[in-house]
Amino acid sequence: MGTNAPSRTGLSAVFHGIAIGLLAVIMAPLRFVRWLAEWITWWSATPRRRLMAVVLAALLVSGALVTKTSRLELAYQLAPMERAQTAEASYIPPADVLKALALDHRGFVADMLFTRANMYFISHLFSDRIYNWLDVYAEAILALDPDNPRVYEWASQSLKYGQMISKESLERSNDYARRGIERFPDHWRFYFDIGFNYYIEWKHEDEAERLAMQEKALPYFSIAASLPGSQLDPNFVTELYLQRNDVSMALFHAYLRYWESSERERASLRGRITRYQSAAAATRLEKIEERWKSEYGYMPFGLFETLGPEHDGLPPATWTKMELDGSRGG
Repeated sequence: MGTNAPSRTGLSAVFHGIAIGLLAVIMAPLRFVRWLAEWITWWSATPRRRLMAVVLAALLVSGALVTKTSRLELAYQLAPMERAQTAEASYIPPADVLKALALDHRGFVADMLFTRANMYFISHLFSDRIYNWLDVYAEAILALDPDNPRVYEWASQSLKYGQMISKESLERSNDYARRGIERFPDHWRFYFDIGFNYYIEWKHEDEAERLAMQEKALPYFSIAASLPGSQLDPNFVTELYLQRNDVSMALFHAYLRYWESSERERASLRGRITRYQSAAAATRLEKIEERWKSEYGYMPFGLFETLGPEHDGLPPATWTKMELDGSRGG
């Protein structure tokens, strides 16, 4: 805005002067002719003035030519870009045509389109942030290869973070996440994205809508935290349920992911278990963890759990009682 303001002011002044001159010619043509004759006489009176008039005329003509040439060059530079943006995805064939042209290499063609879609996203990310063809790319890729979870994640995230976040863009983002759930029901990221959109990103109108969206998001967070391989911090879900005074579900999630969490996360979970259940329960978890680390740290905790309670492992003092118990049992 600051760089264009002086040029616009200069152009308006020039046009204003031309308009005044034309008005003078129309209103008083004889006076204008007399003034023009005096003006020419003054500039041609001496050789120095004549030279200055020629120089000023040359500068005026060259300036006009340079300005026109620069505008033409800029127009030529922008024309291919505008044509490319207009047709950048209009030449993507329909899904059936793409499948036929892929010649049994649909995954390869889908990867090529995915690469081109990322280039399209980045080019607009640093310019206008308008993605008119993003859905066209996503639908074409998914028609060729619907079993790539990264495409669903990319489409869901791009629709949300690449442009102005609105309810419409969030619902479109959730739509791709739900389609990903249909193909990959155990992929925790899809559930987390939907819950995050409703709980954090949603532009609520009032407090009632905010509470309704949080209620809608909570089951998605719960499922995301319960799925294998989830990277969602269990303290986050536990705290959400504690804020709703649902202690039983909070403790369920605290125990569910306890042994797959980091040491920092486990320490936070023990603090919540101590506060809402008992200090003995948190102490028992801590002792189990110490035994696992000191004696069975070479195995995953899931296998350690199958070992059962702790025992000394020493042979009995006498085998007589064991033989009698065995015979009685038999």
